[in-house]
Amino acid sequence: MHEFPTDKAKGLSSTTTQLSNSANSMPPGGFSQLPLITCHSCVETLSRRNLIRRIEEHEAKKKVIMGSEEESAVKEPLDLIRLSLDERIYVKLRHDRELRGKLHAYDQHLNMILGDVEEIITTVEIDDETYEEIVRTTKRTVPFLFVRGDGVILVSPPLRTA
Repeated sequence: MHEFPTDKAKGLSSTTTQLSNSANSMPPGGFSQLPLITCHSCVETLSRRNLIRRIEEHEAKKKVIMGSEEESAVKEPLDLIRLSLDERIYVKLRHDRELRGKLHAYDQHLNMILGDVEEIITTVEIDDETYEEIVRTTKRTVPFLFVRGDGVILVSPPLRTA
């Protein structure tokens, strides 16, 4: 423990100037009552454990308050997708593929796990004799589907059919 002479000149009691030699050393009683703030006539004594507990409670309250605000807050584009979790979505993919299904999970790369998926593949062929475009659509239903994010062009709530 050290006592600094300048503190006595300022009128502070010597109990405020007691410091441990290193951050790892503790007083003999562990986290015992240690004076943290001492002013001329006012002495506020808090235990380190009590102080840590109060800080943790404050942080927990802040997280609860912030958590409820953050659930509905949209701060970045992926937050819009978070709002669609457990909802049906429409996904447009490269190579003329479309998916409609329930979004179960996603990540920052837009890899997704969809359930109860309807996949529509559109192919365009040109007739050799008439040079007309022949558009074919193929549909299939998949119970669970993993979608690799690098093929995703667009994600939205499903289009309404009137």
